[in-house]
Amino acid sequence: MTFIRLVLRESRSSPYKVAVMAMLAGLGNAMILAIINRSADLANDGGAQVADMILFAATMGIQVLAQRYVSRTTTREVEEIIHRLRKRLISLIRQTDLTALEGIGRSEIYAMITKETQAISSSVPMLVNGCQSGILLVFTLAYIYVLSSTAFMLTIAITAIAASTHLARIGQLRREVELSFQLENQLFERLTDLLSGYKEVKLNIRRSRELQEHFDEVSSASTEAKVKTQIGISNEFLFAQSIFYLMLAAMVFVVPALSPTFSDVALKTSAAVLFLIGPITSLVQAIPAITMANAATDNIERLSKTLSERIDPTATDDEVESFARIEFQDVTFSYVDPRYGTRFSVGPFNVDVNRGEMVFITGGNGAGKSTFLKLFTGLYRPDGGRILLDGKQLDQRRHGAYRSLISAVFTDYHLFRRLYGLPEADVSSLLRQMEIDHKVSMTGRDFDSLDFSAGQKKRLALIVALLEDRPIIVLDEWAADQDPIFRRKFYEELLPAFKAMGKTVVAVTHDDRYFGLADRRLHMEEGRFAPEGHDSGSHAPDQGDHA
Repeated sequence: MTFIRLVLRESRSSPYKVAVMAMLAGLGNAMILAIINRSADLANDGGAQVADMILFAATMGIQVLAQRYVSRTTTREVEEIIHRLRKRLISLIRQTDLTALEGIGRSEIYAMITKETQAISSSVPMLVNGCQSGILLVFTLAYIYVLSSTAFMLTIAITAIAASTHLARIGQLRREVELSFQLENQLFERLTDLLSGYKEVKLNIRRSRELQEHFDEVSSASTEAKVKTQIGISNEFLFAQSIFYLMLAAMVFVVPALSPTFSDVALKTSAAVLFLIGPITSLVQAIPAITMANAATDNIERLSKTLSERIDPTATDDEVESFARIEFQDVTFSYVDPRYGTRFSVGPFNVDVNRGEMVFITGGNGAGKSTFLKLFTGLYRPDGGRILLDGKQLDQRRHGAYRSLISAVFTDYHLFRRLYGLPEADVSSLLRQMEIDHKVSMTGRDFDSLDFSAGQKKRLALIVALLEDRPIIVLDEWAADQDPIFRRKFYEELLPAFKAMGKTVVAVTHDDRYFGLADRRLHMEEGRFAPEGHDSGSHAPDQGDHA
Protein backbone atom coordinates (compact mmCIF):
# COMPACT_ATOMS: atom_id res chain seq x y z
CA MET A 1 0.00 0.00 0.00
CA THR A 2 1.97 2.97 -1.31
CA PHE A 3 -0.02 5.59 0.57
CA ILE A 4 0.31 3.81 3.93
CA ARG A 5 4.05 3.35 3.40
CA LEU A 6 4.32 7.04 2.58
CA VAL A 7 2.50 8.01 5.78
CA LEU A 8 4.60 5.69 7.94
CA ARG A 9 7.81 6.93 6.32
CA GLU A 10 7.01 10.63 6.44
CA SER A 11 5.00 10.89 9.66
CA ARG A 12 6.51 12.93 12.48
CA SER A 13 3.88 11.95 15.02
CA SER A 14 4.04 8.67 16.91
CA PRO A 15 2.00 6.11 14.94
CA TYR A 16 1.77 3.99 18.10
CA LYS A 17 0.02 6.77 20.02
CA VAL A 18 -2.45 7.26 17.17
CA ALA A 19 -3.03 3.48 17.02
CA VAL A 20 -3.63 3.30 20.78
CA MET A 21 -6.11 6.18 20.63
CA ALA A 22 -7.87 4.58 17.63
CA MET A 23 -8.14 1.29 19.57
CA LEU A 24 -9.47 3.21 22.56
CA ALA A 25 -12.13 4.81 20.34
CA GLY A 26 -13.09 1.41 18.90
CA LEU A 27 -13.21 -0.18 22.34
CA GLY A 28 -15.35 2.72 23.55
CA ASN A 29 -17.86 2.11 20.77
CA ALA A 30 -18.06 -1.58 21.58
CA MET A 31 -18.45 -0.82 25.29
CA ILE A 32 -21.29 1.60 24.55
CA LEU A 33 -23.07 -1.25 22.78
CA ALA A 34 -22.47 -3.57 25.73
CA ILE A 35 -23.68 -0.98 28.24
CA ILE A 36 -26.84 -0.32 26.21
CA ASN A 37 -27.59 -4.06 26.04
CA ARG A 38 -26.97 -4.46 29.77
CA SER A 39 -29.16 -1.47 30.58
CA ALA A 40 -31.93 -2.87 28.36
CA ASP A 41 -31.85 -6.09 30.39
CA LEU A 42 -31.94 -4.16 33.63
CA ALA A 43 -34.91 -2.13 32.36
CA ASN A 44 -36.90 -5.36 32.14
CA ASP A 45 -36.03 -6.08 35.79
CA GLY A 46 -37.03 -2.73 37.21
CA GLY A 47 -34.73 -0.02 35.75
CA ALA A 48 -31.10 0.82 34.96
CA GLN A 49 -28.54 1.48 37.67
CA VAL A 50 -27.02 4.92 38.23
CA ALA A 51 -23.60 3.29 37.96
CA ASP A 52 -24.40 2.16 34.42
CA MET A 53 -25.45 5.68 33.47
CA ILE A 54 -22.17 7.07 34.84
CA LEU A 55 -20.20 4.34 33.05
CA PHE A 56 -22.05 5.13 29.81
CA ALA A 57 -21.27 8.84 30.10
CA ALA A 58 -17.60 8.19 30.92
CA THR A 59 -17.20 5.69 28.10
CA MET A 60 -18.85 8.04 25.61
CA GLY A 61 -16.61 10.90 26.73
CA ILE A 62 -13.47 8.76 26.31
CA GLN A 63 -14.64 7.54 22.91
CA VAL A 64 -15.35 11.08 21.66
CA LEU A 65 -12.02 12.44 22.90
CA ALA A 66 -10.05 9.51 21.44
CA GLN A 67 -11.80 9.74 18.08
CA ARG A 68 -11.30 13.51 17.99
CA TYR A 69 -7.60 13.08 18.71
CA VAL A 70 -7.20 10.48 15.94
CA SER A 71 -9.11 12.59 13.42
CA ARG A 72 -7.25 15.82 14.18
CA THR A 73 -3.81 14.21 14.40
CA THR A 74 -4.09 12.18 11.20
CA THR A 75 -5.60 15.06 9.22
CA ARG A 76 -2.87 17.48 10.30
CA GLU A 77 -0.15 14.89 9.79
CA VAL A 78 -1.26 13.99 6.26
CA GLU A 79 -1.59 17.65 5.29
CA GLU A 80 1.92 18.27 6.63
CA ILE A 81 3.16 15.30 4.60
CA ILE A 82 1.51 16.75 1.48
CA HIS A 83 3.13 20.10 2.27
CA ARG A 84 6.55 18.42 2.49
CA LEU A 85 5.87 16.50 -0.73
CA ARG A 86 5.08 19.71 -2.57
CA LYS A 87 8.21 21.39 -1.18
CA ARG A 88 10.31 18.38 -2.18
CA LEU A 89 8.89 18.33 -5.71
CA ILE A 90 9.51 22.05 -6.15
CA SER A 91 13.07 21.59 -4.86
CA LEU A 92 13.65 18.66 -7.26
CA ILE A 93 12.21 20.65 -10.17
CA ARG A 94 14.51 23.55 -9.30
CA GLN A 95 17.54 21.23 -9.33
CA THR A 96 16.59 19.09 -12.33
CA ASP A 97 18.39 19.20 -15.62
CA LEU A 98 16.53 21.41 -18.13
CA THR A 99 16.37 18.71 -20.81
CA ALA A 100 14.66 16.33 -18.35
CA LEU A 101 12.15 18.99 -17.37
CA GLU A 102 11.34 19.71 -21.02
CA GLY A 103 10.83 15.97 -21.58
CA ILE A 104 8.39 15.56 -18.68
CA GLY A 105 6.18 18.48 -19.70
CA ARG A 106 4.44 21.18 -17.71
CA SER A 107 1.00 19.58 -17.65
CA GLU A 108 2.16 16.46 -15.81
CA ILE A 109 4.09 18.52 -13.27
CA TYR A 110 1.11 20.81 -12.66
CA ALA A 111 -1.13 17.76 -12.19
CA MET A 112 1.21 16.11 -9.69
CA ILE A 113 1.58 19.21 -7.52
CA THR A 114 -2.09 20.21 -7.57
CA LYS A 115 -4.55 17.48 -8.58
CA GLU A 116 -2.76 14.43 -7.18
CA THR A 117 -1.97 16.02 -3.82
CA GLN A 118 -5.60 17.16 -3.63
CA ALA A 119 -6.71 13.56 -4.30
CA ILE A 120 -4.65 12.40 -1.31
CA SER A 121 -5.97 15.20 0.89
CA SER A 122 -9.62 14.55 0.04
CA SER A 123 -9.19 10.82 0.75
CA VAL A 124 -7.96 11.32 4.32
CA PRO A 125 -11.36 11.67 6.12
CA MET A 126 -12.67 8.44 4.58
CA LEU A 127 -9.37 6.66 5.29
CA VAL A 128 -9.45 7.70 8.95
CA ASN A 129 -13.09 6.63 9.29
CA GLY A 130 -12.26 3.36 7.57
CA CYS A 131 -9.39 2.59 9.94
CA GLN A 132 -11.48 3.43 13.00
CA SER A 133 -14.34 1.35 11.62
CA GLY A 134 -12.00 -1.60 11.17
CA ILE A 135 -10.98 -1.37 14.81
CA LEU A 136 -14.61 -1.00 15.88
CA LEU A 137 -15.47 -4.05 13.77
CA VAL A 138 -12.85 -6.12 15.64
CA PHE A 139 -14.15 -5.10 19.09
CA THR A 140 -17.77 -5.64 18.05
CA LEU A 141 -16.91 -9.11 16.77
CA ALA A 142 -15.19 -9.79 20.10
CA TYR A 143 -18.38 -8.75 21.87
CA ILE A 144 -20.41 -11.09 19.63
CA TYR A 145 -17.98 -13.89 20.57
CA VAL A 146 -18.67 -13.24 24.25
CA LEU A 147 -22.41 -13.49 23.55
CA SER A 148 -22.28 -16.54 21.26
CA SER A 149 -19.30 -18.40 19.83
CA THR A 150 -21.57 -19.94 17.18
CA ALA A 151 -22.77 -16.52 16.03
CA PHE A 152 -19.18 -15.30 16.06
CA MET A 153 -17.88 -18.19 13.90
CA LEU A 154 -20.71 -17.76 11.40
CA THR A 155 -20.11 -14.00 11.22
CA ILE A 156 -16.38 -14.56 10.68
CA ALA A 157 -17.04 -17.08 7.92
CA ILE A 158 -19.43 -14.74 6.09
CA THR A 159 -17.06 -11.80 6.54
CA ALA A 160 -14.04 -13.80 5.26
CA ILE A 161 -15.90 -14.91 2.12
CA ALA A 162 -17.14 -11.37 1.53
CA ALA A 163 -13.69 -9.83 2.07
CA SER A 164 -11.93 -12.22 -0.33
CA THR A 165 -14.60 -11.63 -2.97
CA HIS A 166 -14.37 -7.88 -2.48
CA LEU A 167 -10.55 -7.83 -2.77
CA ALA A 168 -10.75 -9.84 -5.99
CA ARG A 169 -13.19 -7.30 -7.45
CA ILE A 170 -11.27 -4.24 -6.28
CA GLY A 171 -8.40 -4.82 -8.76
CA GLN A 172 -10.58 -3.75 -11.68
CA LEU A 173 -11.72 -0.71 -9.72
CA ARG A 174 -8.08 0.31 -9.17
CA ARG A 175 -7.40 0.06 -12.91
CA GLU A 176 -10.40 2.28 -13.62
CA VAL A 177 -9.16 4.85 -11.07
CA GLU A 178 -5.67 4.90 -12.66
CA LEU A 179 -7.20 5.30 -16.13
CA SER A 180 -9.35 8.13 -14.82
CA PHE A 181 -6.23 9.91 -13.49
CA GLN A 182 -4.46 9.54 -16.83
CA LEU A 183 -7.42 10.91 -18.77
CA GLU A 184 -7.77 13.86 -16.38
CA ASN A 185 -4.10 14.67 -17.02
CA GLN A 186 -4.83 14.65 -20.75
CA LEU A 187 -7.76 16.99 -20.16
CA PHE A 188 -5.39 19.31 -18.30
CA GLU A 189 -3.03 19.23 -21.30
CA ARG A 190 -5.83 20.12 -23.72
CA LEU A 191 -6.96 22.96 -21.46
CA THR A 192 -3.36 24.21 -21.33
CA ASP A 193 -3.26 24.07 -25.13
CA LEU A 194 -6.42 26.16 -25.35
CA LEU A 195 -5.35 28.83 -22.85
CA SER A 196 -1.66 29.03 -23.81
CA GLY A 197 -2.38 28.95 -27.52
CA TYR A 198 -5.59 30.94 -27.48
CA LYS A 199 -4.46 33.44 -30.11
CA GLU A 200 -3.43 30.64 -32.47
CA VAL A 201 -6.72 28.84 -31.83
CA LYS A 202 -8.71 32.00 -32.46
CA LEU A 203 -6.96 32.63 -35.77
CA ASN A 204 -7.58 29.16 -37.21
CA ILE A 205 -11.16 27.86 -37.10
CA ARG A 206 -10.09 24.36 -38.22
CA ARG A 207 -7.53 24.19 -35.41
CA SER A 208 -10.18 25.45 -33.00
CA ARG A 209 -12.70 22.81 -34.07
CA GLU A 210 -10.20 19.96 -33.96
CA LEU A 211 -8.96 21.01 -30.52
CA GLN A 212 -12.60 21.09 -29.36
CA GLU A 213 -13.16 17.63 -30.86
CA HIS A 214 -10.03 16.29 -29.17
CA PHE A 215 -11.08 17.82 -25.84
CA ASP A 216 -14.58 16.32 -26.23
CA GLU A 217 -13.07 12.93 -27.05
CA VAL A 218 -10.80 12.91 -23.99
CA SER A 219 -13.58 14.32 -21.81
CA SER A 220 -15.94 11.58 -22.98
CA ALA A 221 -13.36 8.89 -22.19
CA SER A 222 -12.73 10.48 -18.79
CA THR A 223 -16.47 10.59 -18.11
CA GLU A 224 -16.84 6.92 -19.04
CA ALA A 225 -13.93 5.96 -16.78
CA LYS A 226 -15.41 7.96 -13.90
CA VAL A 227 -18.85 6.41 -14.47
CA LYS A 228 -17.32 2.94 -14.32
CA THR A 229 -15.43 3.90 -11.17
CA GLN A 230 -18.51 5.30 -9.44
CA ILE A 231 -20.64 2.32 -10.52
CA GLY A 232 -17.95 0.04 -9.15
CA ILE A 233 -17.97 1.91 -5.84
CA SER A 234 -21.78 1.74 -5.74
CA ASN A 235 -21.72 -2.00 -6.50
CA GLU A 236 -19.26 -2.58 -3.68
CA PHE A 237 -21.50 -0.63 -1.32
CA LEU A 238 -24.53 -2.73 -2.34
CA PHE A 239 -22.41 -5.86 -1.96
CA ALA A 240 -21.45 -4.85 1.58
CA GLN A 241 -25.06 -4.03 2.42
CA SER A 242 -26.17 -7.42 1.15
CA ILE A 243 -23.52 -9.11 3.28
CA PHE A 244 -24.80 -7.21 6.30
CA TYR A 245 -28.36 -8.37 5.66
CA LEU A 246 -27.04 -11.90 5.17
CA MET A 247 -25.35 -11.80 8.59
CA LEU A 248 -28.51 -10.46 10.19
CA ALA A 249 -30.53 -13.24 8.57
CA ALA A 250 -28.00 -15.78 9.80
CA MET A 251 -28.48 -14.55 13.37
CA VAL A 252 -32.25 -15.01 13.06
CA PHE A 253 -32.56 -18.21 10.97
CA VAL A 254 -29.31 -20.18 11.17
CA VAL A 255 -27.73 -19.65 14.60
CA PRO A 256 -30.87 -20.69 16.60
CA ALA A 257 -30.80 -24.05 14.80
CA LEU A 258 -27.12 -24.57 15.63
CA SER A 259 -27.19 -23.34 19.26
CA PRO A 260 -30.18 -24.20 21.49
CA THR A 261 -29.10 -21.59 24.07
CA PHE A 262 -28.90 -18.76 21.52
CA SER A 263 -32.42 -17.56 22.29
CA ASP A 264 -31.15 -16.08 25.56
CA VAL A 265 -28.83 -13.66 23.73
CA ALA A 266 -30.57 -13.41 20.34
CA LEU A 267 -31.69 -9.82 20.86
CA LYS A 268 -28.24 -8.69 22.03
CA THR A 269 -26.47 -10.46 19.15
CA SER A 270 -28.89 -9.04 16.57
CA ALA A 271 -28.29 -5.57 18.03
CA ALA A 272 -24.54 -6.13 17.74
CA VAL A 273 -24.91 -7.18 14.11
CA LEU A 274 -27.06 -4.10 13.47
CA PHE A 275 -24.27 -2.10 15.07
CA LEU A 276 -21.88 -3.47 12.39
CA ILE A 277 -23.63 -1.72 9.49
CA GLY A 278 -21.85 1.59 10.19
CA PRO A 279 -18.31 0.14 10.33
CA ILE A 280 -18.90 -2.08 7.31
CA THR A 281 -20.22 0.87 5.28
CA SER A 282 -17.24 3.03 6.28
CA LEU A 283 -14.80 0.24 5.40
CA VAL A 284 -16.33 -0.21 1.95
CA GLN A 285 -16.24 3.53 1.32
CA ALA A 286 -12.61 3.67 2.49
CA ILE A 287 -11.40 1.12 -0.06
CA PRO A 288 -11.96 3.38 -3.14
CA ALA A 289 -10.40 6.24 -1.16
CA ILE A 290 -7.34 4.09 -0.45
CA THR A 291 -7.24 3.11 -4.12
CA MET A 292 -7.30 6.76 -5.21
CA ALA A 293 -4.73 7.76 -2.59
CA ASN A 294 -2.46 4.90 -3.67
CA ALA A 295 -2.76 5.85 -7.35
CA ALA A 296 -2.00 9.50 -6.58
CA THR A 297 0.95 8.53 -4.36
CA ASP A 298 2.30 6.21 -7.08
CA ASN A 299 2.16 9.05 -9.61
CA ILE A 300 3.88 11.51 -7.28
CA GLU A 301 6.62 9.06 -6.34
CA ARG A 302 7.16 8.15 -10.00
CA LEU A 303 7.67 11.83 -10.81
CA SER A 304 9.96 12.24 -7.78
CA LYS A 305 12.05 9.28 -8.94
CA THR A 306 12.30 10.67 -12.48
CA LEU A 307 13.35 14.08 -11.20
CA SER A 308 15.82 12.59 -8.70
CA GLU A 309 17.49 10.60 -11.45
CA ARG A 310 17.97 13.75 -13.52
CA ILE A 311 19.31 16.12 -10.86
CA ASP A 312 21.61 18.64 -12.48
CA PRO A 313 25.08 17.71 -11.16
CA THR A 314 26.36 21.18 -12.03
CA ALA A 315 24.09 22.95 -9.52
CA THR A 316 26.20 24.95 -7.08
CA ASP A 317 26.15 28.11 -5.03
CA ASP A 318 29.64 29.02 -6.28
CA GLU A 319 29.84 32.10 -8.48
CA VAL A 320 32.30 33.53 -11.00
CA GLU A 321 32.47 37.31 -11.05
CA SER A 322 34.56 37.96 -14.16
CA PHE A 323 36.13 36.29 -17.17
CA ALA A 324 38.42 37.06 -20.08
CA ARG A 325 37.52 34.42 -22.65
CA ILE A 326 35.01 31.64 -23.30
CA GLU A 327 35.92 28.98 -25.88
CA PHE A 328 33.82 26.26 -27.50
CA GLN A 329 35.93 23.43 -28.91
CA ASP A 330 34.07 20.84 -31.03
CA VAL A 331 30.99 21.20 -28.81
CA THR A 332 28.02 19.07 -29.88
CA PHE A 333 24.56 18.51 -28.46
CA SER A 334 21.70 16.17 -29.35
CA TYR A 335 18.16 16.06 -28.11
CA VAL A 336 15.71 13.19 -28.55
CA ASP A 337 12.02 14.02 -28.21
CA PRO A 338 10.68 11.31 -25.82
CA ARG A 339 7.18 11.48 -27.30
CA TYR A 340 8.01 11.26 -30.99
CA GLY A 341 11.53 9.84 -30.97
CA THR A 342 12.82 12.58 -33.27
CA ARG A 343 16.43 13.64 -32.85
CA PHE A 344 17.79 17.16 -33.17
CA SER A 345 21.54 17.74 -33.20
CA VAL A 346 23.70 20.85 -33.36
CA GLY A 347 27.43 21.41 -33.71
CA PRO A 348 30.27 20.92 -33.66
CA PHE A 349 30.77 24.49 -32.46
CA ASN A 350 34.23 26.06 -32.55
CA VAL A 351 33.89 29.63 -31.44
CA ASP A 352 35.09 32.01 -28.78
CA VAL A 353 33.63 35.03 -26.99
CA ASN A 354 35.91 37.61 -25.40
CA ARG A 355 35.14 39.97 -22.55
CA GLY A 356 33.56 43.24 -23.65
CA GLU A 357 32.55 42.02 -27.11
CA MET A 358 29.24 42.57 -28.81
CA VAL A 359 28.40 39.41 -30.78
CA PHE A 360 25.34 39.07 -33.01
CA ILE A 361 24.02 35.60 -33.91
CA THR A 362 21.92 35.30 -37.03
CA GLY A 363 20.22 32.50 -38.94
CA GLY A 364 16.87 31.24 -40.10
CA ASN A 365 14.19 29.56 -38.03
CA GLY A 366 15.27 26.11 -36.90
CA ALA A 367 18.94 26.85 -37.49
CA GLY A 368 19.76 26.05 -33.85
CA LYS A 369 20.28 29.55 -32.43
CA SER A 370 18.21 29.02 -29.28
CA THR A 371 19.86 25.65 -28.65
CA PHE A 372 23.29 27.25 -28.96
CA LEU A 373 22.24 29.95 -26.47
CA LYS A 374 21.21 27.25 -23.98
CA LEU A 375 24.61 25.66 -24.41
CA PHE A 376 26.33 29.02 -24.10
CA THR A 377 24.41 29.93 -20.95
CA GLY A 378 25.09 26.52 -19.37
CA LEU A 379 21.43 25.43 -19.36
CA TYR A 380 22.34 22.49 -21.61
CA ARG A 381 25.46 20.40 -21.08
CA PRO A 382 27.35 19.34 -24.22
CA ASP A 383 27.29 15.75 -25.40
CA GLY A 384 30.77 16.17 -26.81
CA GLY A 385 33.62 18.64 -27.04
CA ARG A 386 34.84 21.10 -24.42
CA ILE A 387 33.89 24.51 -23.08
CA LEU A 388 36.83 26.46 -21.68
CA LEU A 389 36.59 29.40 -19.30
CA ASP A 390 39.83 31.39 -19.32
CA GLY A 391 41.66 28.35 -20.67
CA LYS A 392 40.31 25.86 -18.10
CA GLN A 393 37.77 23.23 -19.08
CA LEU A 394 34.43 23.43 -17.32
CA ASP A 395 33.97 20.45 -15.02
CA GLN A 396 30.64 19.86 -13.24
CA ARG A 397 31.32 22.32 -10.43
CA ARG A 398 32.75 25.01 -12.68
CA HIS A 399 29.93 24.48 -15.18
CA GLY A 400 27.38 25.49 -12.53
CA ALA A 401 29.45 28.46 -11.38
CA TYR A 402 29.88 29.50 -15.01
CA ARG A 403 26.14 30.25 -15.22
CA SER A 404 26.58 33.00 -12.62
CA LEU A 405 28.38 35.04 -15.31
CA ILE A 406 25.24 35.39 -17.41
CA SER A 407 21.93 37.24 -17.39
CA ALA A 408 19.52 36.42 -20.19
CA VAL A 409 16.21 37.37 -21.76
CA PHE A 410 15.08 34.43 -23.90
CA THR A 411 12.27 34.53 -26.43
CA ASP A 412 10.11 32.47 -24.04
CA TYR A 413 11.17 34.49 -21.00
CA HIS A 414 9.04 34.65 -17.88
CA LEU A 415 8.60 37.97 -16.14
CA PHE A 416 8.40 37.65 -12.35
CA ARG A 417 6.39 40.21 -10.45
CA ARG A 418 8.94 40.12 -7.60
CA LEU A 419 12.70 40.69 -7.81
CA TYR A 420 13.54 37.18 -6.62
CA GLY A 421 17.19 36.85 -5.69
CA LEU A 422 17.76 40.59 -5.86
CA PRO A 423 17.74 43.27 -3.17
CA GLU A 424 15.36 46.19 -3.22
CA ALA A 425 16.59 48.75 -5.74
CA ASP A 426 15.74 52.15 -7.16
CA VAL A 427 14.76 51.41 -10.76
CA SER A 428 13.26 54.80 -11.63
CA SER A 429 16.15 55.78 -13.93
CA LEU A 430 16.03 52.42 -15.72
CA LEU A 431 12.26 52.69 -16.15
CA ARG A 432 12.73 56.13 -17.71
CA GLN A 433 15.52 54.85 -19.94
CA MET A 434 13.25 52.03 -21.14
CA GLU A 435 10.37 54.54 -21.51
CA ILE A 436 7.95 52.58 -19.32
CA ASP A 437 8.05 54.73 -16.17
CA HIS A 438 4.45 55.78 -16.93
CA LYS A 439 3.33 52.14 -17.05
CA VAL A 440 4.89 50.53 -14.00
CA SER A 441 6.47 51.34 -10.65
CA MET A 442 7.82 49.32 -7.76
CA THR A 443 6.59 48.75 -4.22
CA GLY A 444 9.42 47.23 -2.27
CA ARG A 445 10.67 44.48 -4.53
CA ASP A 446 7.37 44.00 -6.39
CA PHE A 447 6.26 45.54 -9.67
CA ASP A 448 2.80 47.03 -9.26
CA SER A 449 1.64 45.80 -12.66
CA LEU A 450 2.62 43.49 -15.50
CA ASP A 451 -0.34 44.43 -17.64
CA PHE A 452 1.24 45.92 -20.76
CA SER A 453 2.43 45.01 -24.25
CA ALA A 454 4.90 42.24 -25.12
CA GLY A 455 7.55 44.78 -26.10
CA GLN A 456 7.16 46.70 -22.84
CA LYS A 457 7.36 43.46 -20.84
CA LYS A 458 10.62 42.67 -22.60
CA ARG A 459 11.95 46.09 -21.57
CA LEU A 460 11.06 45.27 -17.97
CA ALA A 461 12.74 41.85 -18.31
CA LEU A 462 15.86 43.64 -19.60
CA ILE A 463 15.78 45.92 -16.55
CA VAL A 464 15.75 42.85 -14.29
CA ALA A 465 18.68 41.39 -16.24
CA LEU A 466 20.62 44.63 -15.78
CA LEU A 467 19.87 44.64 -12.05
CA GLU A 468 21.59 41.26 -11.79
CA ASP A 469 24.74 43.12 -12.84
CA ARG A 470 26.50 40.17 -14.44
CA PRO A 471 29.33 40.51 -16.96
CA ILE A 472 27.49 38.75 -19.83
CA ILE A 473 24.03 39.59 -21.09
CA VAL A 474 22.31 37.26 -23.58
CA LEU A 475 19.36 38.53 -25.60
CA ASP A 476 17.34 36.18 -27.82
CA GLU A 477 15.57 38.23 -30.52
CA TRP A 478 14.89 40.89 -27.91
CA ALA A 479 14.10 43.64 -30.42
CA ALA A 480 11.51 41.59 -32.32
CA ASP A 481 8.60 42.98 -30.26
CA GLN A 482 9.78 46.62 -30.16
CA ASP A 483 8.39 49.47 -32.24
CA PRO A 484 10.79 50.88 -34.87
CA ILE A 485 11.74 53.92 -32.77
CA PHE A 486 12.67 51.95 -29.67
CA ARG A 487 14.32 49.27 -31.80
CA ARG A 488 16.69 51.91 -33.13
CA LYS A 489 17.30 53.11 -29.57
CA PHE A 490 18.08 49.55 -28.51
CA TYR A 491 20.74 49.04 -31.18
CA GLU A 492 22.22 52.53 -31.34
CA GLU A 493 22.00 53.59 -27.67
CA LEU A 494 21.35 50.74 -25.27
CA LEU A 495 23.70 48.08 -26.65
CA PRO A 496 26.65 50.52 -26.94
CA ALA A 497 25.87 51.68 -23.39
CA PHE A 498 25.98 48.08 -22.15
CA LYS A 499 29.32 47.61 -23.86
CA ALA A 500 30.62 50.82 -22.33
CA MET A 501 29.66 49.41 -18.93
CA GLY A 502 32.05 46.54 -19.65
CA LYS A 503 29.35 44.00 -20.42
CA THR A 504 29.70 41.27 -23.03
CA VAL A 505 26.60 41.19 -25.24
CA VAL A 506 25.50 38.07 -27.13
CA ALA A 507 22.33 38.82 -29.09
CA VAL A 508 20.28 36.81 -31.57
CA THR A 509 18.90 39.20 -34.18
CA HIS A 510 17.35 39.40 -37.63
CA ASP A 511 17.74 43.17 -38.01
CA ASP A 512 20.29 43.24 -40.84
CA ARG A 513 20.39 47.05 -40.95
CA TYR A 514 22.17 47.01 -37.55
CA PHE A 515 24.60 44.12 -38.18
CA GLY A 516 27.47 46.58 -38.58
CA LEU A 517 27.19 47.66 -34.93
CA ALA A 518 28.43 44.29 -33.71
CA ASP A 519 32.08 43.38 -33.20
CA ARG A 520 31.27 40.04 -34.82
CA ARG A 521 28.37 38.30 -36.47
CA LEU A 522 28.05 34.51 -36.26
CA HIS A 523 25.66 33.07 -38.82
CA MET A 524 24.00 29.68 -38.20
CA GLU A 525 22.78 27.20 -40.78
CA GLU A 526 21.49 23.70 -40.02
CA GLY A 527 22.83 23.62 -36.47
CA ARG A 528 26.31 24.98 -37.25
CA PHE A 529 28.05 28.29 -37.68
CA ALA A 530 28.53 28.96 -41.37
CA PRO A 531 32.05 30.11 -42.32
CA GLU A 532 30.74 33.08 -44.27
CA GLY A 533 28.96 34.39 -41.14
CA HIS A 534 32.33 35.05 -39.56
CA ASP A 535 33.45 37.46 -42.21
CA SER A 536 31.04 40.23 -41.31
CA GLY A 537 32.57 41.20 -37.97
CA SER A 538 35.55 43.42 -37.36
CA HIS A 539 37.75 40.58 -36.13
CA ALA A 540 35.82 37.43 -36.97
CA PRO A 541 37.89 34.23 -36.74
CA ASP A 542 37.46 31.23 -38.97
CA GLN A 543 35.20 28.43 -37.72
CA GLY A 544 38.13 26.45 -36.40
CA ASP A 545 40.09 29.43 -35.06
CA HIS A 546 40.21 29.87 -31.26
CA ALA A 547 42.79 32.60 -31.16
